[in-house]
Amino acid sequence: MEAQSGRSNENVVINVGSLCSLKVELSDACLSMPLSYCIFKTPTIHFRHKETSFLPNCFSIEPMHHGKQNLLATEKIKVKYLKALRVRVIGSRYETMSEQSKEIEEQNVLSDWIDSVEMIKEEASSCYAGRDFAAELGDEFVKTMLLDGVFVIELFRKDAEVVKPEPDDPIFSMSSMLQYLHHDLILLENQIPWLVLDLLYEKTRLPCETKSLIELALMFFANTFTSHPPPINTSRFKHEDIKHILDLLRSSLVLPFQESEKKKKRIQLAADSFHHYAQRRRCKIHESCTRTRQRLGHKV
Repeated sequence: MEAQSGRSNENVVINVGSLCSLKVELSDACLSMPLSYCIFKTPTIHFRHKETSFLPNCFSIEPMHHGKQNLLATEKIKVKYLKALRVRVIGSRYETMSEQSKEIEEQNVLSDWIDSVEMIKEEASSCYAGRDFAAELGDEFVKTMLLDGVFVIELFRKDAEVVKPEPDDPIFSMSSMLQYLHHDLILLENQIPWLVLDLLYEKTRLPCETKSLIELALMFFANTFTSHPPPINTSRFKHEDIKHILDLLRSSLVLPFQESEKKKKRIQLAADSFHHYAQRRRCKIHESCTRTRQRLGHKV
């Protein structure tokens, strides 16, 4: 009978351990990602064209490329910017002070900035997809956020002439450096969370500074996408949850178009409303004339 039915009398062995591990994998599997993710690695498919186009040339502005050999030279510029900012902030608070008091105040100011970044490090780290840099790097992550954040803010200030660049500043004395920065600062995986920039800007902002961080950033990139940039309107970003510099630039291009489309729709709605009103008005006039003629004994 077994031969006729084609069935085998061999026993089937089920690996229970494999099934259990599969259940665990299925329970852990998640196709969605946290909403906080906004900074990603560049998809490898883009590297087929030209990999270097998607990697920073001179400046690392986040932990993904931090410490790479070809980017170490510019780290000294970041330290210099931080020191200059600290001196400027202290100088705005005190006209004169002893060397000892100055050293104490320098430490206090730096500690305040470090503590401020420390308080938001988990939130900042949650912006990076697939990595928890706060847990991986610890204090080094806070240091990176502080140095990179201050560097970007000071860069914007100097470019807008809010702060005068030093004569020996390589970024403003070498034409190629600004070109590299305009490239490096808009890379997908070379972003620093906007919340870090916003925090540090407000912590270091002097009373004489009237421009917002958004305005400074847009001024820096004004000629990146067009040779005739439109006037900067920061009010349109009032209700926008800006993620990072690249997101700000995207919004600066998309929002005017969206506003234009909304304006067109409003005009069209107004035109349609007027058309319907005119039609109803003509109907009422016609009905009124008809009733009048009927009362006068005329045929309609």
